[in-house]
Amino acid sequence: MSVAIVITISLLILFTLLATGQYVGAAVGLTALLLLHFMVGPGKELLAIITPWSTLNNFVLLALPGFILMGNIIMHSGLGSRLYRGISPWVSRLPGGLLHTNIASCAAFGAICGSSVATAATIGTMAIPEQTKLGYDKTFILGTLAGAGTLGLMIPPSISLIVYAALTGESIGRLFIGGIIPGVMLAALFMSYTAIKSIQQPDLVPPATATPSLKELALSLRNLWPVVALLVGVIGSIYFGVATIIEAAALGVVGAAILAAVHRQFGWQVIRRSLSEAVRTTVMINFIVIGALVLQFAWGNLAVPRQLASAITGLGLSRWVVLAFIYLIYLGLGCLFDGISMMVLTLPIIFPLILSLGFNPVWFGVTLTLLIEIAQITPPVGLNLYVLSGMAKAPIMQVVRGAIPFFFLLLVGLILITVFPSLITWLPGTMMGK
Repeated sequence: MSVAIVITISLLILFTLLATGQYVGAAVGLTALLLLHFMVGPGKELLAIITPWSTLNNFVLLALPGFILMGNIIMHSGLGSRLYRGISPWVSRLPGGLLHTNIASCAAFGAICGSSVATAATIGTMAIPEQTKLGYDKTFILGTLAGAGTLGLMIPPSISLIVYAALTGESIGRLFIGGIIPGVMLAALFMSYTAIKSIQQPDLVPPATATPSLKELALSLRNLWPVVALLVGVIGSIYFGVATIIEAAALGVVGAAILAAVHRQFGWQVIRRSLSEAVRTTVMINFIVIGALVLQFAWGNLAVPRQLASAITGLGLSRWVVLAFIYLIYLGLGCLFDGISMMVLTLPIIFPLILSLGFNPVWFGVTLTLLIEIAQITPPVGLNLYVLSGMAKAPIMQVVRGAIPFFFLLLVGLILITVFPSLITWLPGTMMGK
């Protein structure tokens, strides 16, 4: 059976199940079982039961709950708010004032949390009421938070990169390090745009406040250095080959707990909420991964990846044309699926194609994460948009208007890492303990 027919039938079944209210993981898994039973042969679906084991037994996925727990401890213990207060004096004199705090705080918190939605929600909790009260344009505030919140997926540790590594077998350490330069580049693009727009439209921001004194800057370091030290310790241990990815996750959890305890914010309530949310998030992601692995098994039995790769290479198209088409597919899927679902649904087909075209798999992993970042602020499913809309009690279209410039800045970032792939591949090549 042709690959077009198989994919069409798969999508029809999947969208029908999703329309009935099924969870994404269940819908994907049921789609795979139906394909196996009716298109491969009865009894094949029983073999699919054991296929997720090899991936779920992968040590990379063991790091997932660790990094999620570390982010939850930072979030629920109030260390995230201390980070925000520590950054504010250092950027408040830039054109755009405290809006730069949103971007810098999201970049720093994302480097600990690994989740786009949690990053936007944590920083937004502090930024929205304070900056609205000071007279900043609300649409501008929401736009910076929506755009900068996506940095939680790019700057390591990243949940999406962990899932990508588990599904493809790539080095999670190299993927993490590969995301550093693009993450910093995107933060610089966001801050540059914010400064330029603030200069062009000064009515969007209040008048500049007094320059912080050296004493105020020194005092702000008390809030800033603990989280920065934790970040450097976790990522540095991976880069220099001192710790494996699981050891780095454990280091992050212990470090976050110690910091929370030192600041007397590590009570049973924080422990309970952090563990509960970490378990729920981990189970949700693993459930989606299981469904995707069964679908990968089904498509493999139907020779979908092989047929698709042969058909595309047979067309004689430039690999850059094919890559542009893949980008368009992901940008379209971003309107329909959340990032993790989009990744696990497509990788069984797209990843073999990427390898056959000769693209670096580490480069593609980081690039795919950037495409997922774009999906986070693409309606109607952009999760960051809805989270900020609910927090600010603002119409969803107001959040969308604020996020549109950052959507295009993310596209600029996508073009830059495509034209200059060394932005991703250079730093992993310098790692100790590759």
